[in-house]
Amino acid sequence: MNRVSLLETQAGFYPADPKQALLRSAESHPPCCPEGKRFALLEASTGREVFAGTVERWGEKWGSYWWRLDFTEVEQEGRYRLSVPELGLDSSEFEISRTALTHSEHADLTMVALRQLEQRQLPGVPGWRDCGTEIRELSSHIVTVHGLIDYWDNRELRDRLGPQDRQLLLNYIAEGADYIVLSQESSANPLTDGRFNHDAGRQTGYGTSDYHNWHGTAYAITALARACRTMRECDPGNLIDGTDESILTERSERYLQCAKRAYKNAMARPYNLDSDFYGRSDADGQTDGPDETEYVHELARTVYNKPDDWTIPYSLQTKDKLTFLWGVALLYRLSGESEYLETAIEYARAASERQFVDHTRPIDGLYGNFYAFEQDDETFCLEWNQNHRFHMGNIEPTNVQGFIELLKLQPDHEEAASWHNVVRTYAYGYAAASEELSPLGIYPLTLYADPEYGGAKFFQSTNHGATALYGQIAKNLLDIGEYLNDRTFARLASRNLQFVAGLNPGFPDAYEEKSWQAISLIKGYGVRSFAGAGSQIAPPDGSGMNGFSADVQFQPQRISVTSDAPRGILFADGERQFNEDYLPHSHGYVSGAARAERPFRLNIETRYLGRPVDAQIVIALQSAEELICRTGEEGRLALDELPLQREATVTVSYRGLSVARTLETLAGATWNWDIHFDSCIEAGIEAPDRIEAEPGTEGKLLVHLQNRGGEIADVKVRLSADGVTISADSIEQSCTLQPGEKTVISAIFHTGGRTKPYTLMGRIQSGNHRSTVVKDGKLIVGGGGAAIEGGLTSKRL
Repeated sequence: MNRVSLLETQAGFYPADPKQALLRSAESHPPCCPEGKRFALLEASTGREVFAGTVERWGEKWGSYWWRLDFTEVEQEGRYRLSVPELGLDSSEFEISRTALTHSEHADLTMVALRQLEQRQLPGVPGWRDCGTEIRELSSHIVTVHGLIDYWDNRELRDRLGPQDRQLLLNYIAEGADYIVLSQESSANPLTDGRFNHDAGRQTGYGTSDYHNWHGTAYAITALARACRTMRECDPGNLIDGTDESILTERSERYLQCAKRAYKNAMARPYNLDSDFYGRSDADGQTDGPDETEYVHELARTVYNKPDDWTIPYSLQTKDKLTFLWGVALLYRLSGESEYLETAIEYARAASERQFVDHTRPIDGLYGNFYAFEQDDETFCLEWNQNHRFHMGNIEPTNVQGFIELLKLQPDHEEAASWHNVVRTYAYGYAAASEELSPLGIYPLTLYADPEYGGAKFFQSTNHGATALYGQIAKNLLDIGEYLNDRTFARLASRNLQFVAGLNPGFPDAYEEKSWQAISLIKGYGVRSFAGAGSQIAPPDGSGMNGFSADVQFQPQRISVTSDAPRGILFADGERQFNEDYLPHSHGYVSGAARAERPFRLNIETRYLGRPVDAQIVIALQSAEELICRTGEEGRLALDELPLQREATVTVSYRGLSVARTLETLAGATWNWDIHFDSCIEAGIEAPDRIEAEPGTEGKLLVHLQNRGGEIADVKVRLSADGVTISADSIEQSCTLQPGEKTVISAIFHTGGRTKPYTLMGRIQSGNHRSTVVKDGKLIVGGGGAAIEGGLTSKRL
């Protein structure tokens, strides 16, 4: 038996993706050590070598030893396989193409998104069965609705469907949203009226109905709001099934009203009820059946690694607040009602206070994630906690989309710098920094602060492996990358999608693992794929499986008992563990894959004194020829055919005036640039990269301004900050600039009392020109004096 296993994607890569395969061994020095061995990338059809590289050692993780085979530089589309001749290892075939994960020989996202749902229905029973039984969980339908909407929002992916499937996709979005509406309860009691039953499919007789939790209500709002928007924006002319405008309008209004009722319930009781812990309760909140409170708390002690006398607080968890923030921001976008905006800002403030921001005390090099509970600065949020009773439905990873929504809705708000700082700190301090903690580059399940057993964990205490997490987090990372204009997050998203598509720890040969085989976690997707075992109903093709866990499925253990490792596949006797086809696993993946293939859209509008002008545009793409085009008489250009994951410099010129921006063609991102050549202001902030000082120490920032337009510009600058405080007399300043003139505005800030990353934000306005510029740095409180280092240029948003 070969003591080294080759693990590779079972589907393929996008051209600009990081492209790797892995070698895994139970021995640090197997008889033929892989390090330094030559590997080759071969054309699948001819065997012709197109790339050669050297195997590089990664290190030890999860009780195994890992080596990487990197061929990222190969971007030519085609079908390939890998070979390591000296080890006698050959991979399965895979594809490099722009549709590698959605439409290729071994990857059909339509099967995953649509076909399996047909087999999950029962006549006369609402919704889709969740797994190997007839359970129909609320949270599963929420994830499914999000996945289907993400598929719909990829216009190219949607248009690639035939008319019948395009109609089916919209119908399934409606069916999923209708099930959520069905799950909402009515009561005269405001503490329960408008909340959601965890399982409205009571006709099936399975045991997940009559449970409730606050997070389910908040999460439902997000899906209903997005379904409302989808129905509002749908063009009935593209449909074939008699879905006219009146039906779309009725649906959108029904979903909106259901979301508003859920909002009222959440606001009436922004805390846990006794009945949430007790177990089952009717629509009025009256408990029924055995008291399960202690069982609920004991499960929490296990997964959060808490002492025996600890109980779940009645206050909301931070993930509840993050989810609610996103949902309420969506409600404001739909309705324009100020109450929703005010609530969103309130919850943004509350959630930001629970962020782990002390960059001087990272855990495994990580910070920027969130504490789980109020007044508990040791316990961090779990990214995946699908457990029993109160814990059911906690299957949404950390999502900072609510902060991004607020930044789009209220860019001039005095707290905008705080919202930006939350997103950036989480993005770089946690999500991006976690990439090199594992050979797979995947997102962690959580951090534990425990000095003996703590650190970043990737498979710990997952009741049913967290396969759905990786697609969901890929989508979230791409949203963050769009906001930050940074394709780093496309690379991170790719690694998490590849975990599902086969580039994962591999299927073991035995309980005492010595050899592994690469395998996709979605049945029928990829060259080799995993199917569940022990289910009462056979999983349909397209089903995502529970996958890996550090311990026996449905028997979570504390980190002091079971070490973090990708197991959870086989029992000690070699038989497969129960491994259900859990609905969110597949549709979480749909969200990420659909987002990762969405085109980048560049929208440019050019004006002079308010009138459209025909400007020249030069787009210089990294490692590519220049693209030259014009905005035309309408002063407008829309491009959606640029290659993805490239750096580009865009220069726009009109009558001797010229401005330039650097952008990243991130998948799914939209980059809007309105250029007013009469008053086009370039801006940047100069401030320290690092400040070490006592609270209240005075510092200075400089705002550099230049009028690149053709007319005299009256410029207004409004500053805001997080981590430091702008002096009141410096917040708003103004100046007048002649064409081409430069100036510098200075402002005073004072350091805050908390060690954290800090942000300075400037909103620049001149006539019709508006822009945002930020400067990010790190603040360390204390040190006996003031130390200031660096002063790199700021970044436009």
